[in-house]
Amino acid sequence: MAASSYTAGADPPVTLPSARMRETLDINPTEMADPVLRALVQRLLNLLEDQLAEIAELREEVQRLRDEVARLKGGSGCPQVKPNLPRPAATDYSSERERRVSRPHRKTSKLATLTIDRVVDLAVPPAQRPPDAVFTGDAAVVVQDLLLQPLTTCFRQATWSSPTTPETSLAALPPG
Repeated sequence: MAASSYTAGADPPVTLPSARMRETLDINPTEMADPVLRALVQRLLNLLEDQLAEIAELREEVQRLRDEVARLKGGSGCPQVKPNLPRPAATDYSSERERRVSRPHRKTSKLATLTIDRVVDLAVPPAQRPPDAVFTGDAAVVVQDLLLQPLTTCFRQATWSSPTTPETSLAALPPG
């Protein structure tokens, strides 16, 4: 660092310290009434800022030297971590996506491959259906449970519909 060329009787060149330094120390020399004191505080803050910058440079130099010593001893030193950069723009000009014909996914029914082990008939209790309801058929619901062997049950729910009201009553499935 260069030596200061300040002499006791001369006014030094006054530069304001950085905003970061003023915020860190919570000192604002421009608010001081005494111009001599203001100049002294500004010089001290500038000197402090220069010293902090030099300390940071020296720390980086010490770390570089430690890494070099470690490499010379056969070690690897500190790894050089590169910053994350955005990916470059795609340069793939292939027309493969445009030539490809997409096929819709078709889910096939598994019901045709299942073997029904038992059939349970479920009825709608008379209290739950309208008095003028007419039986219109069964609705099949297939439930596959896994025991020691697969047990597939088809519940045939009794379906009742009323000609006077647009209601349809289905028998309830057992819990589980």
